[in-house]
Amino acid sequence: PKEYDFRIEFTRSKTSGLVIQNLSKDGIPFIWVMQDNNYLFLYLKSGDALSNHTKVKGPGLLKAGVRYTSVVQVRRNGVKAFMNGQLIVDWKTDYKDVNPDVPYWALRDRSNLGIGVGGTDTVIHSADIVEVTGHGSKSR
Repeated sequence: PKEYDFRIEFTRSKTSGLVIQNLSKDGIPFIWVMQDNNYLFLYLKSGDALSNHTKVKGPGLLKAGVRYTSVVQVRRNGVKAFMNGQLIVDWKTDYKDVNPDVPYWALRDRSNLGIGVGGTDTVIHSADIVEVTGHGSKSR
């Protein structure tokens, strides 16, 4: 869809590692990264994983064995990311600051949404997409 909410619930087996949500706006891919106590959007022209204007310290270290809910709201004028109902990042963008040529977590179809995990076993309890504007389609 043109605008949507992408919600996942997950539990990690270790404190270290990362969980990502693959996102897309009009076929332009980017990701939401939740790693330890750092949260950020990646594939921006203005920075890398170590420094970009969306990086923030989270509300606390993601702990092993704890169930978390991440909601990313993709809208025409920006993206908001929430962890357990708390706003973490409010990124105002027209998506021209996204660099679609660098995604190492990219899916084959860059308009698809997805989930990625690195460095820890993770249980994905649920994943939901709420269409806000427009209609998406299933890729399988």
